[in-house]
Amino acid sequence: AATAEADDAGAGAGGAAPSLPGGFFDNPQEDPSNRGREVAATNKEQQLREEMDEFNKLVRADIETAKANDAEEIEEEADLSQLQALQEQVQLSKRVDGLHDMRQKALVVAARVAQEVAATKAERAAAAADDGDPGAAPSAAREEEEEEDDDDEDDGGLSSLDWRARGFA
Repeated sequence: AATAEADDAGAGAGGAAPSLPGGFFDNPQEDPSNRGREVAATNKEQQLREEMDEFNKLVRADIETAKANDAEEIEEEADLSQLQALQEQVQLSKRVDGLHDMRQKALVVAARVAQEVAATKAERAAAAADDGDPGAAPSAAREEEEEEDDDDEDDGGLSSLDWRARGFA
């Protein structure tokens, strides 16, 4: 009998005891393989913790994948907005170039009109001088002065509102 107890004690100390009854270490806190680890009070609680840890690992992988996808989408959106900004810049540059062209055309037309007006005035002055009418040339000059005066007077009635122009100062 002493040898049987010694065998049981030796087998229990070795950890792999076939002679131990099933469920002997139902309390995971007393199980020698769990020494130094945080374990649950019961096997069922330990099983739930292990399943939760496994679930968290799976979820962590999915979360990392989702974060990578979000980062990729953010990068694509940034690229798209940058592309749209460049397209808008090109469009505005074309518009500015078109406005510059219109300005140049308007300047050319204005210069041409100014030349035609100057030529017309010169022709009138020459025609008046050819007619031999000595008073015709000064009348052309008077007409120009009157036109300038008319331009000055055409202020939309604002000169009557200007107290400085009335001489009250």
